[in-house]
Order: sequence, then C-alpha cells, then structure tokens
Amino acid sequence: MKSLVFIATLFLVSASALLAQRDCIFAVARSLARYRTLDTARYLVRYRYLSKASTQQKVADEDVVTLQIGDRYTKSYSENLYQTDSVATVLLKQGTRVLPTYSEYAQREDLYTCLVDQSVTTVYRTFSDGPVLRYQEPLPQIKWEFSSEKKTILGYPCQLATCRFRGRNYSAWFTLALPLSAGPWKFSSLPGLVLEVYDDTGEVKYTADEILHRMTFIKLWDWPYTDTTREQANRTIARMFRNPARFLRSIGAPQIFTPEGPLTPDFTCPYNPIELE
Repeated sequence: MKSLVFIATLFLVSASALLAQRDCIFAVARSLARYRTLDTARYLVRYRYLSKASTQQKVADEDVVTLQIGDRYTKSYSENLYQTDSVATVLLKQGTRVLPTYSEYAQREDLYTCLVDQSVTTVYRTFSDGPVLRYQEPLPQIKWEFSSEKKTILGYPCQLATCRFRGRNYSAWFTLALPLSAGPWKFSSLPGLVLEVYDDTGEVKYTADEILHRMTFIKLWDWPYTDTTREQANRTIARMFRNPARFLRSIGAPQIFTPEGPLTPDFTCPYNPIELE
C-alpha cells in the first residue's frame, strides 16, 4: 500500500520539478493526526530562511521557518512542509490515497529544544517518504562574543553578537526588549530573542519577518522515527545527497525520472549543510 501511495504522488510533481531545486528529490507529506503535546507556546516568530549550495550560487533558495516559544520547549520547523502536511492530514481524513508532495527547497529539520533538561532533539526528513531520523544532543554551548553595534529589526532595538559554531562564523542580532533565550535552528543561549542570524559566506541567513504573541501548542508528531546520533545522521544525509538513486532504491521507491531520463547512479544533489563539522 505504501508504494501505491508513493507512485500516485509522482503524478503530482513534474520530472523537471524534481530537479528544479537544490534538494533534488521531493518530500512526501506526512499525517499530523497523531501527536504528543509538549508545551504551550506564548510567542510565534516567522523567519525568512535563505540558503545557498555555495558562494557561487547567485540566487538563494528560500523557506519560511517558524519558531514557537514556550516555557519548557521551543520548536523550529519549516512552515512550508508543515502546511503541506496539514493538507495531507485533511485529505487522509477524507479517505484519499493520494498524498501531496512538496518539491521546493525546504529546511528538512524540526528542532525541539527542551529548556528543562537543556537538550535539543533534531528530527530530519529524508528524501521522498524515506526514514525520519531523530537524535538528541545537549544544548550547544555557543560561545558568543558581544559587540557594541546596534540596529533595529521589526521595530525592536537589537545588539550584535558573533560566534564560530560547527564550521561557520555567525553574526546574530538579538533584542533585549524580548528577553527570550531563543532563536531559529540551534541559535539560542543569548539573553534576548534572535531576530537575525547569518554566516560570513552568505550561505545561511535567517531574518525575522513576523513576531506574534499567540498561544499555540508545541507538538511532537507521532511518526515512525529512526533514532540515531548527530554524527551518524549527518553521514546518512551526506550519502543520500551524494547518491540519491542508491538511497531511493534502499527504501523501495519506484524509479525516478529526470528531464534527461531515469535517475542514474552517478547523479548527485548539491549538499551544503549548516553544520560543516
């Protein structure tokens, strides 16, 4: 049954669309019907996320990343993948056997930061309907250096802090007007909310577009996770990008076609992760 659903989704995405974006292979939507509520968020922040495969890429790929901030947890996730999953959830309740897909670029990670035990759980969606990787690590102790530089973002006065973290040099603008030690992805541990953060190559950038004082539930989706470690997950993801044909065969996916024909064993997807080490 699983393969039948997957084959049906292929007709919703053209072959050219599969390779139009840096991710190369689309993500099949997943049901959000079952979940565990971790916390109630008091704030909702939406960031414009820009990412490049290299410094030579002229126009960055773009996603919308949402950050929920509660008293015990924060959650950072792709809004575009979430909306696709929401549509799928409604369709599944209506009895459909054809799931929507998302073929544009997206940050494939959901990050749950537990403020109680100071840990971060990362959930990573592999290509197609492949395994959902999950690993937990201690909350990274980023060594920020504070600057006297200031600017205003969304009407909030912000201060600059810089750091080197896992292979990249970052600049982060945070505001003490919102004393929330939170930010997109793994950027936290500053005394105020991070409203903008970017690396010095221009390959990674988050900029807050909207801050809402809204109560929402922070949910952990009831999906079949593959528990692993950060190191093992990063190796698996790197292999998936370097040889997507082998990865898709390993999960039993049907043959994928490119504008030039079937996906060949030597085809690779550009891979430039946020974490370089």
